[in-house]
Amino acid sequence: MDEDPSPFDLPAVPDNAGEIAALITAIRLRHGFSLLFVESRSQEARRDAIEAVKAALPDKRIVEVSFLNNHTDHLLDELRTLDLQDAGALFVIGLDTSMTADPPEFSVVVANLNASRDTFPSYVPCPMVLCLPPPAIVAIARGAPDFFSVRSGVYRVAGPEPQPQSILLESIRKEPLFSFDLDPVAQLASIDEQLTDSAGATSPERAALLMFQSDLLADLRRPAEALAAAEEAVVLLRPLARHGDRPKAALAASLGTLSTRLAEVGRPHEALAAGEESARGFRDLAARHFTTFAPDYARGLGNLSNRRGSLAQREESVRAAEEAVAIFRQLSAESPAAFAADLAQALGNVAGRLAAVGRFEDANAASGASVALYRQLAAGDQRPDAPFHLGQALHNHAVVLGITGDRRRALDASREAMRLFRGLPPEVFVGFARARTRARASASAARRELEAGSPELAKAEVAAALGDLMALDGQYPGKFTTAIEEALRLRDELDAAPAPA
Repeated sequence: MDEDPSPFDLPAVPDNAGEIAALITAIRLRHGFSLLFVESRSQEARRDAIEAVKAALPDKRIVEVSFLNNHTDHLLDELRTLDLQDAGALFVIGLDTSMTADPPEFSVVVANLNASRDTFPSYVPCPMVLCLPPPAIVAIARGAPDFFSVRSGVYRVAGPEPQPQSILLESIRKEPLFSFDLDPVAQLASIDEQLTDSAGATSPERAALLMFQSDLLADLRRPAEALAAAEEAVVLLRPLARHGDRPKAALAASLGTLSTRLAEVGRPHEALAAGEESARGFRDLAARHFTTFAPDYARGLGNLSNRRGSLAQREESVRAAEEAVAIFRQLSAESPAAFAADLAQALGNVAGRLAAVGRFEDANAASGASVALYRQLAAGDQRPDAPFHLGQALHNHAVVLGITGDRRRALDASREAMRLFRGLPPEVFVGFARARTRARASASAARRELEAGSPELAKAEVAAALGDLMALDGQYPGKFTTAIEEALRLRDELDAAPAPA
């Protein structure tokens, strides 16, 4: 394997002296809690940064806490026992060793960082510096966005080049270090540039970039390009799968993405084949290492359930969805903060599958439980798009309630869903899946408002649905023809209806 530096290092040659000087200044000037990161692939370089701070600030008491040999699920609980009242800075070392989930952003310790964000200042009255390798910082950015948002700086220092095997393991986990900017266009431009520069990179490094590129292209509604990127990633990763569990997991993940991309372009049979191969890969891994790979297996089952459902394999779809729920129930019982959202999603998915086979009572219970979980999650989530998942769950619950004949509650759930969607910023619905969800919810809401005797509200909802559907049809020709025709018929029905007396 090529031993050149990984293209994931940004900047390529960090200015160690400048970065450490900036870190020292930040610690010197700050009073009270602040969150800082020292980022380096090299543990030696992270150690050097700490020693440089101690030498430069002899008048400050520098406290260190290490988890290199001690696992923790809750950083704040560990820090509560420390005497930090006169500390000048707290350095936390080795927290990445406790990020044992795959991907690591789903680790319990990461979830608890997010949940405890507002409590840290009460127990840490000084700058707190997390010394971590790049993938761990990415995991925190993704899995604990509220916690990460209060950071005051990320200081990057270089060290000895990592050995090829460590590059493989880091890159194969799908964690390229582009910008933390959440704008998908900016992220895509950064990845495109890295792909151009990575012609000689190792296969897993390039595959990791391609997987991110595929997701972003799909969000930007460029389905053919998104599919091509996923296909290339699978080709690159397939020969590596025989070399261990991590490469096999990377292949399974890439096949799951490929399955979704194939479904988006109207190739359901190929999508099912890729989904089945992905689920088999994760099932084998979970059989040997349940804690590490069970979440991925359960998500793979959710994808497989969707693929089977699209081909009218209803009973098989239900079985996959129910197995996913069972796994996430077990995981959520052990680590609620880490897996509550996964369980809520799995319950929503199984509700639709149960309704399709006529198990309406079970479907109603599952969709109601999904709404309850998402409501709890939304109450503690300050991100701008947090209400989306609750809105989606309410829409799904309304569909199930409508099927069972409970029109009053279905209308209430539908109206709450649409209120939530209308309150979200437009950029939340840039991606394909969310735009499709809003379009479906608007169309269903229009029909319910008409049945409830509110034609003006119905007209507003059908107009919103047509706006989303027409935009989607322009990027996915033919995929939304039936939905558009149904919405147009409903609009004509509303236009022809006599005005209320």
